Amino acid sequence: MRSAFKSKELAVVRSLDALKERFIERLHSDRNALNTIAKSHPVTSHIQHREIAKLAHGIAGAGGFFGFDHLSRRASEMEATLEAESTEAEQREALSSLIRELDAVIAQMRKERAL
Repeated sequence: MRSAFKSKELAVVRSLDALKERFIERLHSDRNALNTIAKSHPVTSHIQHREIAKLAHGIAGAGGFFGFDHLSRRASEMEATLEAESTEAEQREALSSLIRELDAVIAQMRKERAL
């Protein structure tokens, strides 16, 4: 009985590890996409707003799931900034802040993987 429980527990841990690996890959992809948008002038086009909002929404949810509350908050702030029809400068600052937080989480996860 105990062996069956351990086996299921191990399977759950492996599944979570696989999800975390996909999360890391997605963070890299999302960070690159946001960085590309951040380099464009202006970032206020409707298409860019939709893309940023979509990425930020996904980051907020996944970040919260994996316990990265700061990342989740930054992504939610990005969404709120876009919804508030804020200025270009406010949007750029929120986007830069989100990218910095993504960089911090990616660096943290790399460090954890190296241990």
